[in-house]
Amino acid sequence: MALSRREVWSLTFLLCALLIAFTLIWLAAPARAEEEDAQVSPYSARADCIVTYESHWNANAVNARSGASGLGQFLRSTWMTTPYASRSVFDAYANHAAVCWMLSVGRAREFEVVSRGLC
Repeated sequence: MALSRREVWSLTFLLCALLIAFTLIWLAAPARAEEEDAQVSPYSARADCIVTYESHWNANAVNARSGASGLGQFLRSTWMTTPYASRSVFDAYANHAAVCWMLSVGRAREFEVVSRGLC
C-alpha cells in the first residue's frame, strides 16, 4: 500500500513537530535543574564537605556494614524521609540536594561528620 504525497507530507510534518517538541523539552531541563540548585545553594558548601567525607563523591558508594548509600551515605529509612525519596539514592543530583535539604531543616547532626565537627 503506497502513501499519497499528502500523507507523506503529513507524516513528515508530524515527525518534525515531535522532534522540535522533544528538543525544546530537552533544552529546558538544565534550566529546571539550575532553578532547583538556586533553592539549595546556601547549604552547598557544607553539603560538599559532608559528601567529601561520606563517599568521596562516589555516587554509587555503599557502606558494607550499614548499607548507607550514595553521595551522602543515606540509610534507607533516612532517605525515605527526604523530598527526594521517589528518586534513586544513587542519583547524584537528588542525593546532593537531599543533603542540602537535611541541612536546611536542621537535621545536620544526622551526618556523623557533622556530629564529629568535621563539617
